[in-house]
Amino acid sequence: MKRRILISRILMMLLIAPLMYASQPGMISVSGLTHQKHSVTCVDCHNTNKPVAKASVSACLKCHSNGKGKYVGTGAKKYAFDGHSTKEVNPHVSHFVELPCTECHKTHVASVNYCNKCHLFGDMPVK
Repeated sequence: MKRRILISRILMMLLIAPLMYASQPGMISVSGLTHQKHSVTCVDCHNTNKPVAKASVSACLKCHSNGKGKYVGTGAKKYAFDGHSTKEVNPHVSHFVELPCTECHKTHVASVNYCNKCHLFGDMPVK
């Protein structure tokens, strides 16, 4: 039984997760609109008017930190987990490694839920 569940989760990861993770070029994310609303420019995050790379974590933390260089996040909330139960998680506390902000939060394309590469959090919003 456990093997069948494992196989079904692997199949879900291979078939469904890439579709959920894909960004949609040409879209601007909620964070992009928020940055525009607050007059944040390319220079503020990328140190240039013509960025060619993602902003660094330190650039994000200039505005989004607790004043000690750490992002405190939104705290743990309950989300639908892998389609059959709920689980209390803090998406800013990974059980793998500390991910850069830009793994989930995008400005120039739709933001993505990195956790959905392996799990199915259908109701976890990413701004």
